[in-house]
Amino acid sequence: MATKGTFKLVLALGAAIVISTIYNGYQQLEKEEKKIKYEAQQRVLLINKFKENKDKIINTIDDRIAKGDYRNALELIEQWQDIGDKDIKIAFKRARTAFVVAELRMVPKEQYERNLSLYTELSNLNPESEQYNQKIEFYTAAAEQHRIKIEAADKRRKLIESGFSKWDGSHLALERYVISSMNDPDSYDHVETSYSDKGNFILVVTKFRGKNAFGGIVIDSISANAHLDGDLIGIIN
Repeated sequence: MATKGTFKLVLALGAAIVISTIYNGYQQLEKEEKKIKYEAQQRVLLINKFKENKDKIINTIDDRIAKGDYRNALELIEQWQDIGDKDIKIAFKRARTAFVVAELRMVPKEQYERNLSLYTELSNLNPESEQYNQKIEFYTAAAEQHRIKIEAADKRRKLIESGFSKWDGSHLALERYVISSMNDPDSYDHVETSYSDKGNFILVVTKFRGKNAFGGIVIDSISANAHLDGDLIGIIN
């Protein structure tokens, strides 16, 4: 049974924990208030510095844009972007638009997703531009068609691969035919198999080892046409 002394000790420890928690919370709150105050002071200083040098800053940005130095123009804009100045916002729109347009010239038309991303950004920067909206419609459709094409090709590849052994790459149906036609089926040893996609069917070529009628080990090959799902159509040679 707990003694009075133990009970008092538990109460004292509990009180100490509560006091410590309150104190730590107060310290954290004080740190956050100091941080907010410091950031507000820094913002005021930044705004004052911008106002004092605004013409020079804007002229420097315009000069960089005019020279095609969009990256450095954007880096300079970034230093002042948080102050919310109207002219800085306009400069950012100009510089970023020019930067993205320049990047688009380097992107092949076939990179649908990348083109779509860049034209979407241009449209967000320039919502009044019908040209960018038309580009978005074009690349959205192109990207979807490309996705469907890729999915169909992947499905086709998986269907064709289902007819081959995952272990050694042999064509399952052709291998069964070869083994059943050999003088000594137990001597069959797969060497390699390749295929070419002919559209409605595939041409399969298999090289293998086995014993001939005289008991010697020879290397032979066989070619056959097969359906995409692996069933044989016919032996060629």
